[in-house]
Amino acid sequence: MQVKKTFEFLQKFNANSGTWVFAATLFNKLILFVIKLGILFYFEKAVYGQITYAVSIVAFFTPFVGLGSPSGLLRYGSIVKSAQEKKEISHYVFTQGLGLSLMMAVLLLPIVWFFAKDNATTYLFLAILCFRVVSLFLFNYQSVEMRIQDLNKRFAQFDLVNSLLLLAGALVLTLLFNAIGYILSLVLVPIFVFILYAIKFGWPQWRKKISDNISLKSFWAYSVWASFSNVLTETVFIVDTILIGLLMSDTAVAEYNVAGLIPINILILPIIFMKTDFPQIARNFKNRNFLKNYYQQFFILFLIICTAGMLIAYFLGDWILSFFGKDYEPYSIFIILMLGASISILFRIPLTNMISAFGKTRFNTITGFITILADIGLNLYAIPRYGLIGAAWATTSALILSGLLSLIYFFYYLKKETI
Repeated sequence: MQVKKTFEFLQKFNANSGTWVFAATLFNKLILFVIKLGILFYFEKAVYGQITYAVSIVAFFTPFVGLGSPSGLLRYGSIVKSAQEKKEISHYVFTQGLGLSLMMAVLLLPIVWFFAKDNATTYLFLAILCFRVVSLFLFNYQSVEMRIQDLNKRFAQFDLVNSLLLLAGALVLTLLFNAIGYILSLVLVPIFVFILYAIKFGWPQWRKKISDNISLKSFWAYSVWASFSNVLTETVFIVDTILIGLLMSDTAVAEYNVAGLIPINILILPIIFMKTDFPQIARNFKNRNFLKNYYQQFFILFLIICTAGMLIAYFLGDWILSFFGKDYEPYSIFIILMLGASISILFRIPLTNMISAFGKTRFNTITGFITILADIGLNLYAIPRYGLIGAAWATTSALILSGLLSLIYFFYYLKKETI
């Protein structure tokens, strides 16, 4: 009986063009890996360091593109019923979000100077990348606009086109203009893809007023909280690396990162499901039976996947890690981080996304803040005493705490706020 339900769950995922989203996401990951590998070998070490440093600095600000309005569009555009209301919200987000992103890009220009370390080349990279917040807004807006209309196949194709053009753009512009060319490709390609799809499927219109049935205050509160929540979510996965670098050595950071390569990358699997089904979850945010059944089927499916993954890691971990070279064999750390990844897959990732679909991004932000504080405290205690093993257990413990808090709130929400 349960096998049949799990199979039906996968059938619904496929019917919602989930396999298209799955393929596009994996292809995007592959293209990004190829590009990173290419620039690693093409540029001198110092130039490569400047590029990655500049990209990392600006990446911290990207969750705030459009002041989080694409997230607001995804949630509120999913729950309104009529196509006209979807268009009204979509056009409003385009108008306001584009203006806010342009303003943010200009404001970032003097701010990033403080991160340039008095290096003119680094500042040039940072200054160009400031306008990546505009191109990412356009890309995110176009993606969400398709998703709220349940056009997941078109959304996946859009992602595929962007990946291919990013590869081509990075290659051509790098050969023509070296490092500046690569930086320009990161800014220009998403804009070019947006224009292509706008020409084919229609340009968004200017609109200064949101739909009459949507509270302006609620919309922007949700959007801003979603931005903070996204920043905190990403930060959880870099706290341990930063503290290892401060308290141990560069060699320890390298060994830890190798151990975390597979655990971090398998997190994309539940994210694909959430990316595909978020509009459907948002539309049913008051339907207790739907929400309970969805999470139950998701949990069972990924419990099977995580169990298989843990068994493979336990019995074949040494062999898998041997591919990274004899200097990288952190088997025990790998197993612990696989456990942390499994906890995230089963609890943290699906539940935080579902809670966001409920409109409770403020809760996710609070939970994220608590998780980071716990992560920092546990790592500061464990790293000096137990080294990399301590860091792995500290991070896994913080992820367990996050998953537990989300699970408690999920059941509270089902009991108090659904019918």
